[in-house]
Formats: sequence, C-alpha cells, structure tokens
Amino acid sequence: MEFTPLNQFYNARVFLDRDANVIEYYFDISNGNGAEDNIPYYNDLYLDVIYSPNEANSIKIEDENELLEALNTDSITTEEYNLACNTCTMLIEEIKENKNIFINMDKKGLIKKYFM
Repeated sequence: MEFTPLNQFYNARVFLDRDANVIEYYFDISNGNGAEDNIPYYNDLYLDVIYSPNEANSIKIEDENELLEALNTDSITTEEYNLACNTCTMLIEEIKENKNIFINMDKKGLIKKYFM
C-alpha cells in the first residue's frame, strides 16, 4: 500500500504479506507532495527511512550519501537538504513514539473495505 499525504514531506509505503501483516514501512522523504489529474506524486529528496517492526523495531536511514552528494553538486539547495534532515528526524521520532498515522492505520480494514 502506498500513501502520499499532501500535508507531509514524505511518501509512505507499507509492504504486507499475503495475510496483510506488515513486513516493512518505507518512507521516501520529499520536497512536497501533490496530485495532478487525481494521480499522486512526490518530489523525492533522496533520503529514506525504513521501519521493520518485526525486526526488533529496526529503523534505518538510507541514502544519506546520495543526499549529501546532491547538495555538493547543487542538485538540491541547502534549504532542501535541511528539510530532508529535519523531516527524517521528525519521522523517526513519530515512529519511536508510535504516533505515525500510517503505521497506526488499520491496513487490514482498508483492504477489506476497498479490495474484498
């Protein structure tokens, strides 16, 4: 399942097994999200957060080197770099405090409602 919230600076993807049990959450940090002709999009800012609740609540940050390289090659601005870092920190805090809306969402209920 994938969620692109218009009011956040990340895209949320959840990977489920056949029984709709969570395997992993993958968050792409973005420079803004939107929708065009009802098709969601997000502007990727390289940095990713991966949360694996079944692996001792493992939280990993991915592609920090790509973010830094994008800054050093002027592919992104200092403001975008700071936005990515701040969003990453906020997201990790939400995960640790069990306050992230997508992690707390009833995924099985959504699947039953829309796909069964």
